[in-house]
Amino acid sequence: MIKIALIDDHPIITDGLSKVFNDHPDFEVVGIYNSSVTASEEIPTKDVDVILSDVSMPDMSGYQLIQKLKKAKSNPKMIMLSMFVEKSIIASCYQMGADGYISKSEATDKIIGTIHEVLDGKKVFPFPTKELEASDQNGKAGMLSDREIEILKLVAEGFSSKQVADKLFLSELTVNTHRRNMLKKTNQPNVAALVNYAKQNQWIV
Repeated sequence: MIKIALIDDHPIITDGLSKVFNDHPDFEVVGIYNSSVTASEEIPTKDVDVILSDVSMPDMSGYQLIQKLKKAKSNPKMIMLSMFVEKSIIASCYQMGADGYISKSEATDKIIGTIHEVLDGKKVFPFPTKELEASDQNGKAGMLSDREIEILKLVAEGFSSKQVADKLFLSELTVNTHRRNMLKKTNQPNVAALVNYAKQNQWIV
């Protein structure tokens, strides 16, 4: 029996996956967490074979989770889930020690197949691992692009979208699109929370 732990702040995701695994004879769900902090405290005390975790959690980044949970005594495999299939994000997960990465849009058969592959010792990612090894994320954990970090730094300094657009020779619409994407990627409710999150993760100072 393969013991699974699920981490996602959206209950619809954890509930759906839990039903899939509990209906499957090979799996047992031993933990469901909607908080990264709680997961990081409790999973190391459990016997877990595979962890499926959202990359974008509000209370702790998926990258921090990888580092903490890969040290658990049961030496669990860790597969990251995300709506984003950006190479920079995937490369960071790989470099932090994740064993696999799956889009949330994938069918359950693909998720189950990936679990079996990582338990066989394989690394399962949408890009060749050589490309992921070579990717340089400039210390910002890869969740945001260089352009997004550039915009975020200016926003953190108090510049409006129009002022940022003027400084970077972009349209205001483009800047606002980047701002929305950053909120989605980091799962933050507003720009103030995003700036604080970025500072905590040392993406900006």
